[in-house]
Amino acid sequence: MPSRVRALRWSVSGSLWAGAGLVTALTLVSVPGAIVAWKLVAAGSVGLAVASDRLGKLVVKRHVARLTRGEVALGGLRHQDEGAPVHVRGHVQVLEQTLTGVLHGTPGVARRLLFSTPTGRWVHEAACDFALVDSAGERVFVRVAGARILVTPGELISYPAARVVPAMSAAVAESIARAGVERVPAWELVVREGMLVDVVGVKTTTPDASGDGGSYREPPRRATLQSGTILPLLITPML
Repeated sequence: MPSRVRALRWSVSGSLWAGAGLVTALTLVSVPGAIVAWKLVAAGSVGLAVASDRLGKLVVKRHVARLTRGEVALGGLRHQDEGAPVHVRGHVQVLEQTLTGVLHGTPGVARRLLFSTPTGRWVHEAACDFALVDSAGERVFVRVAGARILVTPGELISYPAARVVPAMSAAVAESIARAGVERVPAWELVVREGMLVDVVGVKTTTPDASGDGGSYREPPRRATLQSGTILPLLITPML
C-alpha cells in the first residue's frame, strides 16, 4: 500500500488509543477513580486493541474503494505512486504464453470454469501474464499471480465429464469416477486477445527494453499491475 494509506490507517488507530488514554488519565485524578481504573484498563485493553485495528482497516478499505473508483488512462499509469491501487481499462494483448479453454479449447490469457458435481459446485481459474493496450498505443503489463476474474456466470450446460475432469482436483475427479457420472453441467469464460477488460490492481514497474527510459544505472521500465497484500488483481471482461 502507498505510505499515505498506511499512515491513514495508523493515524485512525492511534487517535482511538489517544482518546482512551485521556479518559483513563482523567479517571485517575479522583481517588475512587484510581481504585477502579486498573479494572477499566485491564478489561478494555484487549477490546480497544481489536476495535482500533478493525476501525483502521475499515478506513483503509473505504479509501481503497475511493482510489480505485476512478479509471486511470493507460498512459497515466506511469505517473501513479508505486504501490497505489488503480483501475484501468484496455484491450488484452498476448505476451509470451497463452492457455486454452477446457470446454472448447478457445485460446486466451485467462479462464474461469464453473461446474457442478454430486459433491458440490466448483470453480477453476487459470491465467498467464498479459498486456493491456489502448487506441493511443499505450501498453502496460499485467502480472496475474493471485488474480480473480469477476464475471456473472451464464447457464450451466451439460458436457461430457471426461472433458471437464482435467480441470478438477484429484479428489473431485475421484468422486466423479465413483459416482459414475458421465456428464457434468458446466460454464466457462475465456479472456481472449483483443477483449476489452477492466483491471484493478496495485501499480508497480517491470524492466522492459521497449519501456520508458530509466537513468544510466537503471534499465527501461514499463508500468505494471499486480496483486497487493490486501487487494488481489481483479479482471472484469466488458462483455
